Amino acid sequence: MNNVPRAIIAGFAALAIGWIVGSNVVPMIPSVLLQQTWSLELLTSLVSYVFLFVACTFLK
Repeated sequence: MNNVPRAIIAGFAALAIGWIVGSNVVPMIPSVLLQQTWSLELLTSLVSYVFLFVACTFLK
């Protein structure tokens, strides 16, 4: 993005949305489907990273 404030807002928005979605969706996944070594925090951060990746890649 050529506009720096807009890029910053888009980045923070992607982080916040990923964090909210990850915090609400990850606990709904049955524990049988997940590996025992994966924690709630790890999965929430992975969802946030995916949202950041999508935002940085496709919102240019």
